[in-house]
Amino acid sequence: MLSIADNDYQGTCFQHHEISDLLHYGNKSLKALCEEHEGLLVFPPHLKDTDDRLGEDPIFSFAYGETEEDIVVTTGNVMGFIGKGEQKLRIFSRFDRENKHDYFLHYMLQRVLSINLFDFDTNSADEDVFDLLLFLFPHYLKAAMQQGVFREYVRFQHNNANVRGTIDLARHIRHNIPYNGRIAYNTREYSRDNSMTQLIRHTIEHIRQSRYAEAILQQDADTKACVKDIVELTPSYSRSRRQQVIQKNLRPSSHPYFTDYLPLKDLCLRILRWDEIKNGESDDDFVGLLFDGAWLWEEYCNTILHDYGFVHPENKKWKNALYLFTDHTCPRYPDFYREDKGLVVDAKYKKYGEKEKMARVGGDDLHQIITYMFRLQAHYGAFLSPFQEEHDTFLSAHLEGYGGEVAIWGIEIPQSAASYSEFCTIMHANEERFKSYLNEKFFSVYLT
Repeated sequence: MLSIADNDYQGTCFQHHEISDLLHYGNKSLKALCEEHEGLLVFPPHLKDTDDRLGEDPIFSFAYGETEEDIVVTTGNVMGFIGKGEQKLRIFSRFDRENKHDYFLHYMLQRVLSINLFDFDTNSADEDVFDLLLFLFPHYLKAAMQQGVFREYVRFQHNNANVRGTIDLARHIRHNIPYNGRIAYNTREYSRDNSMTQLIRHTIEHIRQSRYAEAILQQDADTKACVKDIVELTPSYSRSRRQQVIQKNLRPSSHPYFTDYLPLKDLCLRILRWDEIKNGESDDDFVGLLFDGAWLWEEYCNTILHDYGFVHPENKKWKNALYLFTDHTCPRYPDFYREDKGLVVDAKYKKYGEKEKMARVGGDDLHQIITYMFRLQAHYGAFLSPFQEEHDTFLSAHLEGYGGEVAIWGIEIPQSAASYSEFCTIMHANEERFKSYLNEKFFSVYLT
């Protein structure tokens, strides 16, 4: 398997024969590839939930080097895995460059999606990378079930004397002639035992056969309750009808209320169909599992800042917007803010830890956070990014004019952990060090 870091703008050189089967998918937008290839899965599931530009960017770009045998590959802001046939490319976080085991990616997934990856073999064969799909299942199941149990109209066939639907004449002749007192008829009922809940049930039963079944389906009380509800709601479940259920759910569908079931449906289909996709039994043999690094880092930061009462606006759901004008126009969505504390924080999946002065930060980023500070009348703004080395102090600078301070905060990412469990232990210690800084500088009164 070939490996390359995300955001590798200088490029890494591969030999043409090493990557030739994947070149067809380079220099194409991620949005177009997702529409063309069902074996490509991106998280978050909908590109509209990420940076608006992500869908227009390629997974990787390539150009020829000094000879046609040399292929120089550059990458953007996604990390994960893609493959076709025997050729596979792993894109790891550039903040995990020394480990190259995807520890940082797995850790963020564990924190953001509340999944248990301690038993996951991060050094296993590359096809086991897709066991990550199974670990994502509880998060999307719980999100969907919070909207209520999915219901839709289902056609049922009956054959009794209590006619309450449309008579099925052909079936009646087959089963009730000579007349036996029963009538064959059909009804259309709003049911909780339907193609969607059946798909979820089949996925649960599939996961039960995996080596991670207990860690996934019994990871917490909410997951166990959701699994129990789905099992009770699908009394017509039959293992032999799995392909029929899959085919029904392959049809495009939408629902104005049960919107969180669509990502779950997509994930269930990938899990149940992965064997045929992996073995090239489908028409689409280009596969991948990719994560938006900027989205994942922001959501990881939220797991820490949420405990400090920071507001985390959701621009796709139009929640907690800040308006620039008194007539409620020009909404803006800073990543995190505490208006009462005069604090605004922008999560940046960038190498800000290498900056020697604030003036080296990109102009757009500086202008954005200063705008947020002005709107909130905040005296302190910060960029929160991953660091690759420990810093005794965080870089900061004071603003002219109205005043205020802009800083770069960071959480150190371990570079020499011998195992994933050791990586987690060090990360926890680094998080506690960062929290101690917040407590001492801003929240000593708030947290006591």
